[in-house]
Amino acid sequence: MRKLENLCLDGYTKFRGFEERKGRIGLRWEICPIIKHKIPMKKQYITFSIIILTLALFYIWTSTQKQDQQVRNILSEANNKIGKMEIKRTDLEQSKDEDILYNLTQKYYPDYDDENFDKLDLVTQTFVLIVNADGQINNGGVVQFIDNSTGNLFHETIDAAKRIKNDSLFSILTKITTQYPSGQIPKNWERRRNLWDELCEAHENDESWDNLWEELDNSYYDNSKTIYKNLIEYLKTNAKLID
Repeated sequence: MRKLENLCLDGYTKFRGFEERKGRIGLRWEICPIIKHKIPMKKQYITFSIIILTLALFYIWTSTQKQDQQVRNILSEANNKIGKMEIKRTDLEQSKDEDILYNLTQKYYPDYDDENFDKLDLVTQTFVLIVNADGQINNGGVVQFIDNSTGNLFHETIDAAKRIKNDSLFSILTKITTQYPSGQIPKNWERRRNLWDELCEAHENDESWDNLWEELDNSYYDNSKTIYKNLIEYLKTNAKLID
């Protein structure tokens, strides 16, 4: 046999050569171990354990950093909120006629836009939502309230009705949601308008559909004074009253 080359791979030597017998040439492999220094299994286990532990600690650390950042963001938003609504005590106690909501709006309606609405404190948000709903419904009914930008915060207005503990407003708004798919009124104006058009088309020959909205309007008008009263009581209890 004439050996041609010697290859060392993974702890073994492979001898590759040709064998000549009776005019035939054949390939033959011979394998023999090479003595090499190997890491004991115990040390391999320790090394592997250290790597796993390091990765686990790194994962815990990154998760903690994310949670800390979320907490800082929440605190930052809270600190950026406009201070608690302040109202003169006399403005709540002396204005007992039907113009009280108008008078309070003239004095205490905040300067805000939709982007920073969430920065208003909860009492101010409640005041704004009830005032906006009242203005729109009295001007053009509940449909106008939904169709205008006030409809962007429709579900927030339901929450405001709950906070002032006015069952009639809560009932009106909740009944409106039952007319929409999944009880959800879109925040996006274009989606809300398109959906309204689809609903009207589906009820084109349905007289009860028109009657429903008229009944909701009348229900609001009949109960508007109680809504004002509940709002005033809410402000007395939750706003910061100043002398």
